[in-house]
Amino acid sequence: SKMFMLGNTNDDVYEYSLSTDFDVSTATLTTSIDVSTEENSTSGLTFNTNGTRMFIVGTINDRVREYILDQPFDISTAYNSGTFADVSNETNSPTGITFSLDGLQMFIIGSTSDNVFAYNMSAPFDISSATYSGNAVNVAPVTTSPSGVRFNLDGTKMFVTGTVSDQLFEYSLTTGFDISTATLVGSVVNFS
Repeated sequence: SKMFMLGNTNDDVYEYSLSTDFDVSTATLTTSIDVSTEENSTSGLTFNTNGTRMFIVGTINDRVREYILDQPFDISTAYNSGTFADVSNETNSPTGITFSLDGLQMFIIGSTSDNVFAYNMSAPFDISSATYSGNAVNVAPVTTSPSGVRFNLDGTKMFVTGTVSDQLFEYSLTTGFDISTATLVGSVVNFS
């Protein structure tokens, strides 16, 4: 299995090989790529379902950038596609990105706006067609400077991390991936 990390200071994406699945103590660095040409303050990273596309978001250019991978989940084969989505109208400091399982919705979390924003797309993982849905969840009541957002597979749970609170917060969604139906469950992990 593989693990991927993003370096905010040097704007590199790192790929690690894990000899035991999900055991980070067995991680070995295999390769890294520099994405500073497209974003010089990287903050969020995710892939499409089959690993043939990688998406980076950063707090300086306020754009989601797409990279094509010739080999799935092999970042040594990644190159910038030139496709991007501008999210600056919603947040001027995006820190995290994720997608719905079908790739028709993109979610951005912003550290200065303290919101999760939902975007709709006309084709799976086609960020060039991303339009803001008007739906947002304000996470400021539980954490400021949020840094990450993820969902469970069916989108009925949303998880948010924050750099100030050092906690993982869980939200319950009555309709999968519809963040307008999100309600706070509470803090599930305290990292401090």
